[in-house]
Amino acid sequence: MRSDVRRIWRYSLEVGADPAIVIAGGGNSSVKTRADLWVKASGYAMGAMPPEAMLRLDLAKVRELLSAPIPGATREAADAYVARKLLEARIDPPRPDIRPSVEAVMHAAIPYKFVMHTHPELAAALTSAAGGRAAAERLGLPPFLWIEYRDPGLPLARRVAREIAACRGGAPKLIFLAKHGLIAAADSIAEIKGLTRRVFDAVRRELARPARRRSMAAAFGRPIARPRPPGNWETWESLIVPTVRGALADRRQVIFACRNKLLDRALAGEAARSALAIGPLYPDLVVYCGARPLVAELPWTRGAAGVHAALRERIARFRAARGADPQVVLIPGFGLICVGRTAEYAETVRELFLQALRVVEYAAAFGGARVMTKREYGYIARWSMEAYRRKLMERERGRKRAEGVAAMVTGGAQGVGREIAEGLLAEGACVAICDANAVGARTAAEELRGRFGARRVIDTPADVTDEDSMRAAVRAAVRAFGGLDLMIANAGILRAFKITEFPAEAWRRIIDVNLVGVFVSAKAAAEVMRWNRAGDIIQINSKSGKKGSKYNSAYAAAKFGGVGLVASIALDLIEDGIKVNAVCPGNFFDLPLWSAPGGLFDQYRAKHGNAPREEVRRIYEGQIPMGRGCTVPDVLRTIFYIMEQDYETGQAYNVTGGQEMR
Repeated sequence: MRSDVRRIWRYSLEVGADPAIVIAGGGNSSVKTRADLWVKASGYAMGAMPPEAMLRLDLAKVRELLSAPIPGATREAADAYVARKLLEARIDPPRPDIRPSVEAVMHAAIPYKFVMHTHPELAAALTSAAGGRAAAERLGLPPFLWIEYRDPGLPLARRVAREIAACRGGAPKLIFLAKHGLIAAADSIAEIKGLTRRVFDAVRRELARPARRRSMAAAFGRPIARPRPPGNWETWESLIVPTVRGALADRRQVIFACRNKLLDRALAGEAARSALAIGPLYPDLVVYCGARPLVAELPWTRGAAGVHAALRERIARFRAARGADPQVVLIPGFGLICVGRTAEYAETVRELFLQALRVVEYAAAFGGARVMTKREYGYIARWSMEAYRRKLMERERGRKRAEGVAAMVTGGAQGVGREIAEGLLAEGACVAICDANAVGARTAAEELRGRFGARRVIDTPADVTDEDSMRAAVRAAVRAFGGLDLMIANAGILRAFKITEFPAEAWRRIIDVNLVGVFVSAKAAAEVMRWNRAGDIIQINSKSGKKGSKYNSAYAAAKFGGVGLVASIALDLIEDGIKVNAVCPGNFFDLPLWSAPGGLFDQYRAKHGNAPREEVRRIYEGQIPMGRGCTVPDVLRTIFYIMEQDYETGQAYNVTGGQEMR
């Protein structure tokens, strides 16, 4: 990589890591080197782009698009032509499918070596304000261009080129794009940094003035006393968030609820139904948050059932009117609900919408917020470039069997539970690691977060035999993932004794964890899933739940009881749309339960005349027609089948390698 290209790449990473400047990786950067234009490729986030994301283009070919006639009678045809010409302008692309940014033409029009195009919230205070241009002219900034809103791509690039050509005394190094963003351009990155800093410092000074602060305080209008939900916010969260999840056309989405002082101000004001509810401020909001949020006043006095019914009805009405589900739900008295295809996407929705609320406050200091028109945001929503990006996302998503599933695995810190959690994560799920061993749960979660993403794994220490403990764990999962779709009741303990030698206390403890724990886990999950109107509760049972096990009376009793428990609560929960099933694996010979020193191979030696543990293993493998023990991937395939089918409930599925079970 050339030195100038490396400089802009490194600066892009720096800028992209600052949430005050870049959210969702938005923006573009470029550098011109002799006859080449190096520009960030489409689809890469500013803060995480690899070196190959800087795509080399023939500068002359790109500049031709600024004046060449564009064939085709529609904007879609023009977009397709520009996309094809940009592909043709590439020089030695690292991959055949890698696309130049659609804004490459605009970068080519700017006559400076380095160009940085971002969407900072402090710049948006001006670009999204009715009096933003007039305010910018009074801030003592270097010479700048102010470009009124144009559709992104070629129309914007050509407008920028015309405005630059009309400038006397050289092209300005600052360009404000109304309802869009900020461009800083120069022949050195140090100068770009200085220009950006001057804009931010000037806006901050202006916002600190008493008159501006008074205007910001009135950004959302006069406070209006609105009904608030009675009682505990967390209790309502456990109802509202799963209700939203269950009411969406696509239930496999991650949902976050949040509240803060900014939201309280916005939702308490008389303008709660205006501003952002009228239209978005800039294109990023259209892409990630939808054109408009759903503002849902709820009948708190009607209790849980009334709130549940009203919220489902409002979402259905929104979908019928807009042709899509809301990405953002604003609930006066409660807070903000964000919807996303993944945990990362939902987090982006939250960050962008909260940023937009801050921008509404800032813009109030400069004449009030100016939203995009219906034509402007409608074009972004239908834009072929965004449609292509969404198509790629959906294609990637379709490869994952558990994408968007919010799951909890009890006993998830080690053994079978840990491997099940890992398998669910590999297929796209978000997973709460629930375990009585708090240190083990935290350690497992930290390791899995490092591999699968920080927002997709949490640890929820809990005692499966304690209702309050499990209810708190489930609420933590709801808070992190937006609901609960899958409860894997896996926690269990095992000790082997002949009945005459079995301590009664140990026997009761095994029953308590292995049977009562399933009841408590299922109850806590069902309390949330009923608001989803969907969900799966799956007990990890055992072949010992269908066939007696010598020296294993407590474990077998609990597992036999588990089969009956599953069959019974399945009938209870059919009316709530919840399926309840069990998986009955054979012996996990390769896991610590059997193979570790002191494990079952050692414990069962007494049953076989104190034979060596290797011989004990051969004895048990010889009882299996498939000639091997069960593995967690065998169990995972059954779990996925249970989740994907929609007819069977109350079943106990054998995963025993051909061993006959009842």
